[in-house]
Amino acid sequence: DEYPLSLAKSLAVEFEKLGIEPLLYDNFPPGTSDFRALITRLKGSGVKYIALLSYQTEAGLFVKQQAELGLNPQMIITDTPVNNKEFFVTAGSSAEGTMLTYIKVDSRHPASLKYEDTHKRPVSLFAANGYDVVMIANLALHHCGFRVEPECLKQSLPRIQNYKGMGGLKSFDSLYGDMQDEYEVLVARNGRFVAVDKGE
Repeated sequence: DEYPLSLAKSLAVEFEKLGIEPLLYDNFPPGTSDFRALITRLKGSGVKYIALLSYQTEAGLFVKQQAELGLNPQMIITDTPVNNKEFFVTAGSSAEGTMLTYIKVDSRHPASLKYEDTHKRPVSLFAANGYDVVMIANLALHHCGFRVEPECLKQSLPRIQNYKGMGGLKSFDSLYGDMQDEYEVLVARNGRFVAVDKGE
């Protein structure tokens, strides 16, 4: 659908900047369950890394079938929603070692510490994002004198630079109003994604 496709276009631009030419680029519709033909093509290409832009079910099936067919490159999933139980249930033991790019959560932020103290568990990405959305909306409203005026709010976003929230440092650009996030790489270990050790 549109979200992974837009990510794929962004990734292609970054590859081009780095002078990297992908061996193979392909896509599949949501709900695809059989990736064996695609995996066979990948196996024949000598691929070393796979950037998979997918949701949890399809990603889990892909990873499982990849292992069954003996394709063993470094798998890097570049789609945050994959970090959930369904991916691990679908992929089974084949998930082990799969890497995931993930929006960073600042576990030392005062609000993160308060969340962990209150709920007795680390803050999730979605809780962190929810907190940051409310705080950023407050900043934008402040610029507009707390009046809900769409044009003023749109113009106020580029003024928000280096906001330090639960989700790390965030800034908006002046061209499209896009927000820049900080990312980290996680790796699948024993049924969950954890931070990659510096030696990996």
